[in-house]
Amino acid sequence: SLVCVTNRPEMIENIVSNFKRQIYPNLELILCLTANNSDYKLAKTQIKDSRIKLLRVGKSLKLGTCLNKGFGRARGDYIGKFDDDDFYGKNYVSDQMIAFKYSGADIVGKTSIFMYNGHDETIYRRYPQSSHKVLNLVLGPTLLMKREVFDTIKFRDLGLGEDTTFLRDAAEYRYRIYATDPYNFMYIRRADSGFHSWNPEQDELLKGAEKIGKFDNWEDLVDI
Repeated sequence: SLVCVTNRPEMIENIVSNFKRQIYPNLELILCLTANNSDYKLAKTQIKDSRIKLLRVGKSLKLGTCLNKGFGRARGDYIGKFDDDDFYGKNYVSDQMIAFKYSGADIVGKTSIFMYNGHDETIYRRYPQSSHKVLNLVLGPTLLMKREVFDTIKFRDLGLGEDTTFLRDAAEYRYRIYATDPYNFMYIRRADSGFHSWNPEQDELLKGAEKIGKFDNWEDLVDI
């Protein structure tokens, strides 16, 4: 099961495209949308895949609580977090699921990632030394866990940093967290002011990152 929380109806097309691109069988998406009546009705017309369940959540709820509602509706033995504005390659879920077998982990995700930086339209690799390692933290949009983890731990009622806090709580419970490779995922950082909830300065965003270059079609770089 994949769970996506968004307050941006304009991102539904990207969310659905990322989901339908996956080749992994027996997959569902719980799409939690904070929207007014007209946006919610429009969203319902955009979703024609029976594997996608649209769940309307209150605008006053913080992200952590919305995630708990979505995860609570999930039926899978494994549950993952899906973001609305990134790129997930067709083998993303399949590749992450394989990692459970060879790592013995309870939670898998990515720490080393490819990132498109809209400020200079360049691809970077963040944390290049953090692939295929047992770590305490992985990137929130790549979080995938065994159901038993969520049965034990819930996201805290936070609007920012809810995924980091969840992982710290999981580490305290001695759950094993494994960071896979950067492939089949692209972290998209737009230049638009105010688009992202986390807005670091460029120096902070690019600290320790490896510059890859500019690509006309960066999907060829990340898709394997």
